[in-house]
Amino acid sequence: MGEISTRVKGNDGRMNLPILTISAKHGWMTQSKRFSTNIAGKEQKKYTLLKKEQLSYNHGNSKAAIYGTVFKLSDYDEALVPKVYHSFQVGNLNDATFVEQYFHTKKIDRQLRRFISSTARMDGLLNITFSDFMHVQFFIPKIKEQKNIALLLIKINHLISLQQRKLDLLKRLKKGFLQKMFAGSKSKKPLIRIQGFSDNWELSNLGTLAQIIGGGTPNTKNPKYWNGSINWYVPAELYKGEIYTSHSRRTITELGLQNCSAKVLPVGTVLFTSRAGIGKTAILLREATTNQGFQSIIPKKGKLDSYFAFLLTNQLKRYGETHGAGSTFIEISGKELSKAPIKLPSIKEQERISQFNQRIDHIVSYQQIRINGFNVIKKFFLQQMFI
Repeated sequence: MGEISTRVKGNDGRMNLPILTISAKHGWMTQSKRFSTNIAGKEQKKYTLLKKEQLSYNHGNSKAAIYGTVFKLSDYDEALVPKVYHSFQVGNLNDATFVEQYFHTKKIDRQLRRFISSTARMDGLLNITFSDFMHVQFFIPKIKEQKNIALLLIKINHLISLQQRKLDLLKRLKKGFLQKMFAGSKSKKPLIRIQGFSDNWELSNLGTLAQIIGGGTPNTKNPKYWNGSINWYVPAELYKGEIYTSHSRRTITELGLQNCSAKVLPVGTVLFTSRAGIGKTAILLREATTNQGFQSIIPKKGKLDSYFAFLLTNQLKRYGETHGAGSTFIEISGKELSKAPIKLPSIKEQERISQFNQRIDHIVSYQQIRINGFNVIKKFFLQQMFI
């Protein structure tokens, strides 16, 4: 590093420049976006003036970059960055993007680990001096090849960025439809309607539309409860918005179910976390049981569509948070949840709304798969195009 780069430090007194910080996952970000405010404080006067094409090594420890990460300034002509970063610039015979991407391959992590004198300090920064950082070694081709490699990776990054933007727009589109396809608290019809439907939505209690069952834990002293083929889920395994297809390692046998409080739930049941984080939901695509952290909603045929109930998550969450009880943590009982007021259309319209939103879900999922694929391609190039 010391042979191809020089240190960048200090500033010229201008404090009205963008104040940036490095996120190992997202690169350069304004402090106001990353932390919701400018955290520089009095230290801002000591910040480093970084110019376009110059780089900084954030030697902070994170899950995404255990030994820190390097990013080039590309979206701003000038910015102020923390003095604690090791900031530098490369000479005319080397390409800044090539150097940046070299660090992203993680091929230099082993060297960085040797230079780090101890574990992270109280401020989360790794103990590595600028002098030691300048002793990092790597292989570089001639400038023309560096630029070509950098150009390829820039194009891949741009493609991933565009695909991510498309995914974000799809998610916003879905959110917008959800807000307008459901009747509000003071209205009898939604703003957007599926063609062919015009009747008013009717108000009912959840208990008249579905059976609500609490979960239970099998007796851990009885091994036959823990060695069967029925999935048993706990709230920690549930992520909001997922539809369950996974297998749980904790299983119980049907043979012992009559002797414990856990009940087998049918396909189409909507799981609803009812304590210490109310309102996460999922739909069962296979028979399963749950522990006491759930109130499971089994829709009554002809009255409530499973996926429509799944789309009511936010309504049920708000109700659970305001009508739950408890001192250590808020919990809502099945009896109380059954009183939740639900405004809904005919079962046919529910099914059409569900079908429409499931199509959007499929598009969103496919778009995420595309992004994952491009990231795999990028990772492949990072690993194969650098020594």
